[in-house]
Amino acid sequence: MATNRRRDQESAGLGVVIRALLVCGVLAALGIGYVRKHSEQLELGRRITELEKRRERLERTLEAQVATLSTLVSRPQLLERVRHHGLNLAPATPSQRMTVELPAHRLVQGGTNSGGSAVARGVSPVALMGGRP
Repeated sequence: MATNRRRDQESAGLGVVIRALLVCGVLAALGIGYVRKHSEQLELGRRITELEKRRERLERTLEAQVATLSTLVSRPQLLERVRHHGLNLAPATPSQRMTVELPAHRLVQGGTNSGGSAVARGVSPVALMGGRP
């Protein structure tokens, strides 16, 4: 009987060691996972801060460009630039204006031999009128 008790004590000691190692492994895995998630959160926080600063910088640049554009296209500014460069610009007189009228059937028929209208084939009506698509 003594040999049986000894085997029981050895196996019980081995089971305790295995359980202890298992618990330590689980705790280590949880700790490593926590540290990784925390470092990811910190990195994302840094990235958010960088992106917010970039957005604010771009907003300030946009505001400055909008202000510059509104100044450049204002009528007084344009007139000043015309005078400065000596362009001698004046509004078009009625004799200088030209009106172009296209027949409506060109848009519907397309004038092609392939059958079907050009608009139905995906050709832009602007392109049919001679403009760029």
